[in-house]
Amino acid sequence: MQLHRIVSFKAFCLSLLLLSGIQFSAFAQKIRIGIFYYHNVSGLLFSVNSGQYELWANSQKLDDLSYDAVISVKADDGKLQVKGLNKDYGQFTNVQLKESTGSGTFRVKISGCETRTYDNDLKILPRGEFLRIINEVEMSNYVVGVVEMETNSSANIEYYKIQAVMCRTFALGNLNKHAVQGFDLCDEVHCQAYKGKSRANPKILIATAATNNIVLADRQNELILAAYHANCGGETEDAADVWQCSKPYLRPVRDTFCLNQRSAKWEMEIDAKKWRNYLHLKTGVRLNADEPFCFYQKDRAANLPVDSMEIPLKQIRKDWRLRSTFFDMEEQADGKILIEGRGYGHGVGLCQQGALRMTELGYTYRQVLSHYYKGVRLVNYDSISKPEEAMR
Repeated sequence: MQLHRIVSFKAFCLSLLLLSGIQFSAFAQKIRIGIFYYHNVSGLLFSVNSGQYELWANSQKLDDLSYDAVISVKADDGKLQVKGLNKDYGQFTNVQLKESTGSGTFRVKISGCETRTYDNDLKILPRGEFLRIINEVEMSNYVVGVVEMETNSSANIEYYKIQAVMCRTFALGNLNKHAVQGFDLCDEVHCQAYKGKSRANPKILIATAATNNIVLADRQNELILAAYHANCGGETEDAADVWQCSKPYLRPVRDTFCLNQRSAKWEMEIDAKKWRNYLHLKTGVRLNADEPFCFYQKDRAANLPVDSMEIPLKQIRKDWRLRSTFFDMEEQADGKILIEGRGYGHGVGLCQQGALRMTELGYTYRQVLSHYYKGVRLVNYDSISKPEEAMR
């Protein structure tokens, strides 16, 4: 019954793609995603969800696995103890779950987390007393999973195209981010949020296929730094003020599209005495308590001036856990400082809520991307200048 539903859904999505005139590409590069990255996993269960699989360990095939076959893997003194429901396979230094028929999916269960479903292949290695778990997944499947995590479920196809292009650009531009650990990217926001297989949103599937292999490139025909955030508050930030990374396509952009969205404005109050102590700690300057403190930003600034000193706004945001660096401050009569903020996130690159609003108004994904990233081009990844070490 479950297999029938899976096949039916795939057939439904395929029919939508064909009706849309979309053709699938042969671009099926697999990337390695370190999953459950922030968890110390000492043991797990994986099971076949669809398709046919082979169980391998130490470069040898151990078994053929079909639907609902369950395997247990536990860390044991630097090795992996592998067991089936009625079979002890032994101890190994690596374990792999490989598709034997294509288009397979599998489930992974670890203690304290809900069961997740993944596409394609699985690799497990010992990591001291814990496990290193790697999903070897086709790029298209990975993009669909990330887009679902990074967006809401009620967006339109044109907006999903934007997210698909940016996700793909980021992934292909960061293939060595976790090379020392034996994989390409992790599944957390340190890279991109990814919790496995898409939960069957046909719009995301269509958008991903419609932009298949398309990435953003700069004037040197190199992948751009595809930065994005939730809401810019009316003006995006210069990357140089956030990461000391100057990029011609990551300069401030006026954005009126996000101003009426849910994260456009926020407020917070802090104690004025604590604030003055903070400024003294950071700069050595003691402000006159009789003079009310105020700070205003008409346009985005990089620093807050304190006498002859300056404090980076990104440091203030971090220390006080503010939603953004785009804020005004004004001391009140009750001994509090009112912070009136705009936007949510680092502010660099594409503003997600602004981009969504643009697509709702009829802008195409190409027009939206050119609004936020100046001087970039949408190109096929095969035409990109690729660093030799990032190619496999």
